[in-house]
Amino acid sequence: MNEKTMGGCPPEDVLSAYADGEETLTAEQQAHVRNCPACGAYLRFCRAAGRAAAAEEPPDGMAERICAKTEADRRRRRRIAWGIRYALFALMGLA
Repeated sequence: MNEKTMGGCPPEDVLSAYADGEETLTAEQQAHVRNCPACGAYLRFCRAAGRAAAAEEPPDGMAERICAKTEADRRRRRRIAWGIRYALFALMGLA
């Protein structure tokens, strides 16, 4: 699809918002979407994706695992940064 507004396909973000019920289409856009296979397919995709996302429940403990991984990554990055600093200090002392 392209982003033309005069008789062309509506932008994908507009179609996505329309599929979610967050935006309305003009009469011209609605007629275009009904007759355009690409727009119709994208609209069906957006609606199916929305239904699938609404039906899914996050697994138990998912938030805790994400937080723990984020904290572990932060500690690992900090150790690497300090290791680089110590190596640079050591090199400067040898020069």
